[in-house]
Amino acid sequence: CAWHCHERHRQCRGSLMELPTVDCGCTGNCRFQSQSGRENMQWLTLGIQDFSTAIRLDPHNSVPLRERGYLYLRCGLFSAGREDFSACLKLHPGDVDVLLDRGRLLLQMGLPEQAVEDFSSALSLQPEDPSPIFHLRAQCFLQQDRYDDALRDLDSVFTVCHGLHSAILYFDRGLAKEGLGVLKDAICDYSRAIERDDSLL
Repeated sequence: CAWHCHERHRQCRGSLMELPTVDCGCTGNCRFQSQSGRENMQWLTLGIQDFSTAIRLDPHNSVPLRERGYLYLRCGLFSAGREDFSACLKLHPGDVDVLLDRGRLLLQMGLPEQAVEDFSSALSLQPEDPSPIFHLRAQCFLQQDRYDDALRDLDSVFTVCHGLHSAILYFDRGLAKEGLGVLKDAICDYSRAIERDDSLL
């Protein structure tokens, strides 16, 4: 049944996210060059098949649409994933999680302007934790050289998120400040990023 298909792959979804990314120079993130990557590809293919069955059995259920779209995203099949997320949003226009998924997909497709629209729509719905959405939208702005907008969103992350800030957050804020010519402050943020992750050197 549709629910069985969902439950079968719900648990492996988190573990798939933890697998290391192998950069082979192809479009998107390719995880399929090592043996573990090939095993991952098998799981993704099985998941897509199961969710396709679930959608055929219950075409008005948004859950398998979103999950299949997510698996397409993991495979780098961006057009197919975009179609599933868009279909899901037609069923549930105010689904913040799907807006985030489609926004991430559009960002990976090199369409930051359209991704901004999804992230802005998600923020307008006042999610409980807006910090990752602000960060994602800031990354879109950085790709468009909209450094003022990027810095505003990144500062919002620091305002709403009082915990330990990540290296990439400091690094992105450094990029925004460098783009605005505020070099001394940019260097401070780059230094904080390197303190947290010296692989950024």
